[in-house]
Amino acid sequence: MITYNHENFIEAAITGVINQREIDFELIISDDCSTDNTSNVIQKFIDNIDNQIQIQFFNQNQNLGMIRNFLFAISQCKGEYIAFCEGDDYWTENFKLKKQVDFLDLNPSFSASIHQVKIWDERHQIYLSNYFQDWEKSKSVPAKFVIEKGGGSFPSCSLVFRNLNPIPSTLFLNSPSADRPLSLLLLLKGEFFYHNDNMGVYRMHQNGVMTGMLNDPKKLLILYKKNLLLLDLYLKICKKDQREFVLNSISIQVKNILLIEKLKYFKNILLFTKLKSSEFKFLAKKILNNMCIRMNARDKI
Repeated sequence: MITYNHENFIEAAITGVINQREIDFELIISDDCSTDNTSNVIQKFIDNIDNQIQIQFFNQNQNLGMIRNFLFAISQCKGEYIAFCEGDDYWTENFKLKKQVDFLDLNPSFSASIHQVKIWDERHQIYLSNYFQDWEKSKSVPAKFVIEKGGGSFPSCSLVFRNLNPIPSTLFLNSPSADRPLSLLLLLKGEFFYHNDNMGVYRMHQNGVMTGMLNDPKKLLILYKKNLLLLDLYLKICKKDQREFVLNSISIQVKNILLIEKLKYFKNILLFTKLKSSEFKFLAKKILNNMCIRMNARDKI
């Protein structure tokens, strides 16, 4: 569990973890030098819970940043499986871990397990997420679904996965979030399985990392560019049958960039990304040409 300035949310996050039943676990918490009262809330909570629950609390004395804090926290995890829940999300099902771990125990070809969640927004409204639209039953998750969304295809608080320690940091350091490169790495090890059970709440609020990006065009542009860099790195190590999906995702990111920058900075985008992949450059030029053709056609009309 990584956290930063989550004083209003962290107690619910911890409660959801310690309420897990019929499974042994250790909770790792790393507070990234919060400037609010988060660390005090955590320590007070720990001081008043059952000593039989194993908790390691790391209160960083300087801000590491989200990615480095994640890499630190995950390096402390020694178990066979790891479950991910940030300090502003929470679990609502007391047998969530047991259900997901039992499935992975029985199905060694799967590297990860995810599930449906509800969304909590700043208006304090809670509703079922649209991450898994039209998915009416539990099933194997297509690699295409994960890759073409740049790894960000599901809420991170739903993820349970086989421990990859040591995790290679290369994919993470320029990524917009930790769950994206993690998802791509897990695809190299096996399939994902989706449980059609609502077992958590993912909060969307202005101080949330991804929510802040989605509401700000400049930050959104940075998100797409970082996704490009991540996907280009993954293209070099992905499985052969994943390559087409990675190229499709690269194409999607380029389209998003061009739409935001309205074509005029295209040369700068190529210089910025410094992508060596001939496939990406080909796709980028093809997309630009197609967009120019469409725009010229509209002008004639």
